[in-house]
Amino acid sequence: AGQEIPEVEVFCTKENGRNCTVDGKLPKLMEICWAYGVDYDVNEAHAASYDTQVMMQALQKGVEMGFYKLPIISKEK
Repeated sequence: AGQEIPEVEVFCTKENGRNCTVDGKLPKLMEICWAYGVDYDVNEAHAASYDTQVMMQALQKGVEMGFYKLPIISKEK
């Protein structure tokens, strides 16, 4: 499309969610939700909108609980 791709900070909830598993492996979404007290419906799982919704809830809970430290993004002009 002729547009330059902007550089953005990336935060991986799986890579940063190793505390959600006993052995420190990369967690499944279900494990992340369980660890942070987010309801997870296996019958709804793997639908893009559902997975996105519960991951955002888990991300928010993880931040509130102090497990996730999000990068600070400065808006330089």
